[in-house]
Amino acid sequence: MKRCASCGREVPETATVCDLCERWAADQIQLTSPPASPQPGLSASQPSASSSTAPQRVASAAPPIAAAPQAQPTQAATVPAAAAQPRAAMRFGRREMMIVAGALVVGSAITFALGGSRGGTSPTVSTSPNRAAAKTTPAAAPAPAFTQTWSTARRPYWTANQRHAAAFELPAENTVAIWMNYVRPILVVRCMNKRIETFVYTGSALKIEPNTEDHSVNFHFDGEAATSERWPDSAEHDALFAPDGAAFAQRVLAAKSFRFGYTPHNAESVEAQFHVDGLTQLIDPAAAKDCGWQK
Repeated sequence: MKRCASCGREVPETATVCDLCERWAADQIQLTSPPASPQPGLSASQPSASSSTAPQRVASAAPPIAAAPQAQPTQAATVPAAAAQPRAAMRFGRREMMIVAGALVVGSAITFALGGSRGGTSPTVSTSPNRAAAKTTPAAAPAPAFTQTWSTARRPYWTANQRHAAAFELPAENTVAIWMNYVRPILVVRCMNKRIETFVYTGSALKIEPNTEDHSVNFHFDGEAATSERWPDSAEHDALFAPDGAAFAQRVLAAKSFRFGYTPHNAESVEAQFHVDGLTQLIDPAAAKDCGWQK
């Protein structure tokens, strides 16, 4: 075995060039050589002896890649694109082509591995246009707004204008339904002759209950459990009095909220809500002395 004179491939000892180079040389002769003029006595369909030996002469010449452009430089533009492809293939041997193919396989495997690792750790993109806004904590719920406060403006009304007496009133935060009307109950703490009374002015008569003159109520301070009791009403039947006014007043002084439920006459049960915080600050020394309270 020996190597091809054109491309370096291994060929038998009896051959000059490999089969690919020989076929390429034959194609170049057919594309670049002008047709031979017919000789006298020969038909156009029968090639002359010179044309039949042309491939052998070109095959033994210089390498085909360099010979074709130098022999016919003006004819290169007329060669079809399909005929130009084998010329580029001749520049690579079998070993080079195997090396290139192996490199492509290794490169593809590396690219696939890198792409898979990126896919498993790709960060999540936030759709929020403002990262700071996305991380802000929710605003705290606004504190409830209280509209009613303790007052001493109607002391003469609640004490019949007696001397050495005090009265503090607190309207409810809500109104309640009574028969054919709505009223706002009032929590009253008063002291007369050093006797303390605590009552809820209902503004209406109360439901009549069998076998008793008192009326069922339920109440609770702040978060305590509800307490059920029976309270007597006023002579005008428009107020409910705590059985122990002094003890109940002390609970009012220590609390912040107070809920009071009862049943008006000829109506459904209702509940009045009071924000009782702030009474201690309203009691002046004179009122404390008159009521026997220690500040």
